[in-house]
Amino acid sequence: MSYLTEYTPLSITEFKGLYKRGIPDETPVDHAICCENNNFREKGQWSTRAGTGVSYAMNHSTKRIFLANTAGVAHLLTLDFAGNIYKDNDGTPIWADANIVDFSALNLFNRVYILPITNGATAFLLVWDGTNPVRLAAGIAPTTGVTAVDGSAGHIDAGVHQLGVCFVTDTGFITRPGASTAGVFTPTIYVAPGGLQVDLSGIPTGGSDIVARIIVATKANETLFYFVPGGLINDNTTTTLTLDGYDTDLLLSADYLFDLFEKIPAASIAGSLYTFHSRLFLAPGTNYVNVSLPSDPESIDEVDGLITLPNPAYNTIRAFCQLYDTLYLVKSTGITSTFDDGDVPSTWVVTEVDGTHGGFQNSISTISVTNVALGQNEMFLLCDLGGIFIFNGATSVIPLTWKIDDIWQMITPAGLLNITIMNDPFKEVFYVLIPTQGSTEANLLLVGDYTEGLTPMLIKWTMFTFPFTPCCIALYNFNDGNGPAKYSLKVATQDNTFLFKIEDQFTDDYGAGINSYYQHYLHTVDHGSINLFRAIRVRSLGNGNMQQSIFPEDLGVETVLMNIAMSAGPG
Repeated sequence: MSYLTEYTPLSITEFKGLYKRGIPDETPVDHAICCENNNFREKGQWSTRAGTGVSYAMNHSTKRIFLANTAGVAHLLTLDFAGNIYKDNDGTPIWADANIVDFSALNLFNRVYILPITNGATAFLLVWDGTNPVRLAAGIAPTTGVTAVDGSAGHIDAGVHQLGVCFVTDTGFITRPGASTAGVFTPTIYVAPGGLQVDLSGIPTGGSDIVARIIVATKANETLFYFVPGGLINDNTTTTLTLDGYDTDLLLSADYLFDLFEKIPAASIAGSLYTFHSRLFLAPGTNYVNVSLPSDPESIDEVDGLITLPNPAYNTIRAFCQLYDTLYLVKSTGITSTFDDGDVPSTWVVTEVDGTHGGFQNSISTISVTNVALGQNEMFLLCDLGGIFIFNGATSVIPLTWKIDDIWQMITPAGLLNITIMNDPFKEVFYVLIPTQGSTEANLLLVGDYTEGLTPMLIKWTMFTFPFTPCCIALYNFNDGNGPAKYSLKVATQDNTFLFKIEDQFTDDYGAGINSYYQHYLHTVDHGSINLFRAIRVRSLGNGNMQQSIFPEDLGVETVLMNIAMSAGPG
């Protein structure tokens, strides 16, 4: 082969992934015009991505996934395209509402809170303990009151006392006092002569979620309600109780109960759940967010439990993320920060951070589907119409998608809320599922490898394609019964009812071969001239067949050179 020395060798020793920005002639020497199903874990080479195998065989296609953790027991929650939410691979929904188009969820205090996101229809926050049926969070006040009559000798102060009954649910929520009808409270009136106890009867009982009742009352001739010492009935059956004590014993105010939501509104079109300083935060798709009491996620004050932004109605709060001790409220366009100053949330100071960039709950990166916006090294990746940006309290100027901007511009604007981005910090790669070419549902999986650096120039891009169209992705570690539990990417599709996982143990896509290819830049000695190629030398190893093809200028008709059987040890 010595005669080849008269030719000019053109070498490619670096494979830096896909470049889709402008015409193909502008593709750099070390980048690819087309690049699918590759990984770049080793510098100076590329290889075929891992294959896919079945994680779960289900009875439905999957639009959204969440890994719930209830008292140490993990359950996989999935949403289909008909508004049904399932656990694991059970074919019976744990909740069904045809108006649900998505959901957000939050693991908190050994329970999972589920926020239905609807097409605009009314819905409410849900709670599930992993055992009992899913139900509406919070609770409705008793609709009947109690009967109060004079008892034996005691210490009740003379005067007019008002009394009410609160239910206590199995999640610890204390309802508004009852009797309450259509939100209107009608107290029991007891006129105490003084020097007696008070006997209560007809104490209302509740449904299966009620585990206790609490008596609240006012001091004589006053209107402020207090929790009554000895007023806890620690069951759902007892209907009588005798109370005694002085007004000076009434110390703990119960007046806040009157301002709590009985049913907590869900989200419309897009929204999110989050936790910050032991509070639950809920973005219902408005210019305000609902905030719970500390360590009491179902107790949300309708008056003081709000953070309101003076924004137009069309640009609403969609998501949250946290850096250090600052909470960021992410709008579809714009980011605002706030912090817990120790007062009620309605008084917290809000500061505009960015008026250009924004996102939705799943377009902010997370390292595990157990939590939305679970960051890495105090930063997030944030997707919007301009690309993927690093957010660390400020948004990067140049998007990480700079090299593949032509692909990013294929995104359907109306489908932005369906972008999902997952960041694997162990393999130093992130996955972003986007809706393209008119589809509002996600249908194209882009993969960014940042083993050489998380910058627009150092990221190596590829696309993952399958024998099916992906519509949902999630990163998590879960024992699905099909092989050992591994932290890996899961992929769902509308094309069938399987939930797939991408892991190194698989070498094909559920029996189908993986079409992995890399089409390098327009490799020529002299553009515009006749170029004679005499030989191609490739270093490769593995299984299967390697096909080599060449294309004329402007990517005309492909010429297949040869099909080489690969070997794991070629020598």
